[in-house]
Amino acid sequence: PHQFDYARYMRHQNVHFRAYVPAREWHLLEAGFRRDLKGEALALRKRLLEVLENRLPDSQARAVVSAMTLGYRRDLPEELETAYARTGAMHVLAVSGLHVGVLFLLGGFLFRGLRRRGRWGKGLECLGLLLLVWAFAFLTGLSPSVRRAATMFSFLAVGRVFGRRANVYNTLAASAFWLLLIDPYLLFQVGFQLSYAAVAGIVFFQPRIARLWQPPWRGVNYLWQLTAVSLAAQLTTFPLSLYYFHQFPLFFLLSGWVVVPVATIVLPTTLGLFAAEFLSPGLAECLGLALQQLVGWNNAILYALQSLPSATVSGVWLDWKGVVTLFVLVWGVGAWSATRRFRWLLVSAFALLFVAASGARASWQKQISREVVLYRVPRNFQLDLFDRDHVLSLESVKNDPAAVHFAVANHRSFRGAKEEAGCALEADPEAAADWAFYRGWLQYRDLRILVLSPQTPLPETPTRAAALILTGSPDVRLGEVFQRVQVEEVIIHTENRRGLVQRWERECEELGVPCHSLWEEGAWVRRF
Repeated sequence: PHQFDYARYMRHQNVHFRAYVPAREWHLLEAGFRRDLKGEALALRKRLLEVLENRLPDSQARAVVSAMTLGYRRDLPEELETAYARTGAMHVLAVSGLHVGVLFLLGGFLFRGLRRRGRWGKGLECLGLLLLVWAFAFLTGLSPSVRRAATMFSFLAVGRVFGRRANVYNTLAASAFWLLLIDPYLLFQVGFQLSYAAVAGIVFFQPRIARLWQPPWRGVNYLWQLTAVSLAAQLTTFPLSLYYFHQFPLFFLLSGWVVVPVATIVLPTTLGLFAAEFLSPGLAECLGLALQQLVGWNNAILYALQSLPSATVSGVWLDWKGVVTLFVLVWGVGAWSATRRFRWLLVSAFALLFVAASGARASWQKQISREVVLYRVPRNFQLDLFDRDHVLSLESVKNDPAAVHFAVANHRSFRGAKEEAGCALEADPEAAADWAFYRGWLQYRDLRILVLSPQTPLPETPTRAAALILTGSPDVRLGEVFQRVQVEEVIIHTENRRGLVQRWERECEELGVPCHSLWEEGAWVRRF
């Protein structure tokens, strides 16, 4: 439960089926990039990545520059990516509106002389800007965020040619409509949703926040403008962030003061490095060292912010109703700030009351409920017993820690599990104050579960169990087992031979005993 739904994710990528081909039945004819426009762009990106590898010896600095400028994130170390995520700086690693905006301004500066040559000059400027922006978009892999930004700035460039001041909201809506017309599945991509939510928030809220204070000093005013942009973006993206990532960075303002100026410097400097690599290798070496030093300082600051206490609020879980209510709350306040009509404050107040009541109800339900979960983790046995904020785990010593963590982490976070205890399936016996595990029997207060493996002996006298878990392919007949153990439900684990699974399913149907197969139905969850 609460695990990442990979099948749903692939459906939204328009991938609905998969097939397996044995290694001996296929042969690779040719390796390389396709000979089309995107393939050529990816081949060029590979060459530029080699330039960065030569000029930036530090692997972490090189990984950040590759992500910021070329959209290549495969080399990012997990600890560095976590530092950016926990400090609210993850957006600078995804090529998006910030990067395309910097490139658009740089192009405007380079082509500014064409504007004085009438409409033809403006047309040439527009053409140059479009080529620059879309070449950069292709170079970075055409991610949804960069496609959105490139499309929006393209509309702005074309509008400038015709001498029209474009309405930002219309431009934003037109770019979204155009992208969704080409690929409707973009609507379900997290990056697409966050990107448009952030831009809408910046356009609407940033001027209103900035007007709250007018610093008399230029440097302070620059920081205040950055703060206003960060606050505006977070206001309209935090409902989605909580829904998808279940955490919120508290130091996003501090990180924004650092990473936004750094990103603004890194992009043109890296473009200069690429040009210098072919024109002046000495200059390229200097630019590479400067880039490495700048990004190194940036990474060190983010690591320091991440290490501060309470850097991130985590374990926050929302359903779609909570997301909608938070958006009503945010935009209700926005509508009040624009119209000064009291009814919008009332709408926001009711939304806030609903969110608070829903959160209190969910927290209370978790505190009074107890449940047992047997996870569907192929080639691993993992069972969790939840009692308020405690969790007892029954697991195999042969488990793959990474696979198990992927399966259980989200649900444990959802349950708010803080104190953990556990015992090994192969270690026998084990016991504590309120639970015991002996010869395949798990007793937790008034709940009894029999884990039947080939090594588990059946009891000599008839007894009862809430559930029978079959694992390890024990060659037993369920009719004979039920003569010794009266069970309410049978759970068939993934670690069983297919022939035995089919036989047990038939026997359960004949005997009228509920059967749950982890292969067919996913994790088994029971409240008690």
